[in-house]
Amino acid sequence: FSPSNVPTALSSRIPSLQPTKLPSYQPTTLPSNGPTFASSHVPSFVPTFISSAGPSVTRNFLPSDKPVSSPSFQPSSTPPVFPSSKPSVAPSLTYPVTYVPGELSTSENGLVLSTGLRSKIIATSGERVNLVNGGTSEKKFHQKPDGAAIFPTDDDGWVYVSNSEVSPEDEGFKGGVGSLRFNNKGEVIDYYRILRDTRKNCGGGKTPWNTWLSCEEVEGGAVYETDPYGKFPANITRVGGTGGKYESVAYDDRYFPTIHFYLTEDTTDGATRRFTPDPDIVEAAYAANDFSPILTSAGTTEYLVVELHSSSHGIFYWSTNEAEGRDSANDHYSNAEGIDVRDGMLYFVSKVNKELFILDLDKGTY
Repeated sequence: FSPSNVPTALSSRIPSLQPTKLPSYQPTTLPSNGPTFASSHVPSFVPTFISSAGPSVTRNFLPSDKPVSSPSFQPSSTPPVFPSSKPSVAPSLTYPVTYVPGELSTSENGLVLSTGLRSKIIATSGERVNLVNGGTSEKKFHQKPDGAAIFPTDDDGWVYVSNSEVSPEDEGFKGGVGSLRFNNKGEVIDYYRILRDTRKNCGGGKTPWNTWLSCEEVEGGAVYETDPYGKFPANITRVGGTGGKYESVAYDDRYFPTIHFYLTEDTTDGATRRFTPDPDIVEAAYAANDFSPILTSAGTTEYLVVELHSSSHGIFYWSTNEAEGRDSANDHYSNAEGIDVRDGMLYFVSKVNKELFILDLDKGTY
């Protein structure tokens, strides 16, 4: 599970800041890796509840339940929404602040919550989703929901995408990714699948152009690019190379058109890798508003190598030698999982060593 896209929990009574929509998406001027905000109504806490999963099916890749009319990947007609540095309407200072992080005072729906939070069951694995119009979804909610993210919609609602970590041993169930669509009041209006018949989709990550990368955590697994809105088919990307037990993805686009994608692998010698698409392809894709070639075309793959100078500090570099990267992972950062990039710093976790690595991407130190 990658925590990088989980929204921060806030009390519903805390005044929201209304984000300002930018007129056009200019990756050279937008803050890199900033969170995507759908609207001021986006709930900060959207739990999903799972039932026990049963067995699985053979793998027959069918990317989406929804028909498509074009192979090009153009997931959203609306640019990403970023928060303004100042709220458009100044919040009143008289609102009571009731959210107290870590003060576990409420038990609700099987959860123990901090003071000021509430929970609501919106979907249950193996059951159809109840919709605000009184009906139910055509598809049943997927088994073993895992890595997730939120994407804005044109009507100020949002889509909550969630992986299905169904393994090949879970006979009768299919992996992939499901999407819950909400209106601007936080009500569920649809549920649909955007990726089907894959295996053990664990974590993932966003792209700068608002698609969801879903990682298979199985031997020979792939990294799929999916459309949260269900309009375009999924693609197998080159981010994962020849395959692996992949966990999560993060990106650094500070030096556009050079964009680096960082991928963790949950094995003893799982080398954290950096995939860099061809900058010329990136520029052409942005000019054409068709992002599908960026991660499906050839790029450069490198592997993280760290050198310890003390028990907690050292230097690192990126090598094109996969064996060198795997040796370094085995020695220093086995079973890497959650990953994120913020302000030129790369954060990832080695679960075996129970360590958080913080890499300064510009200085080459950690």
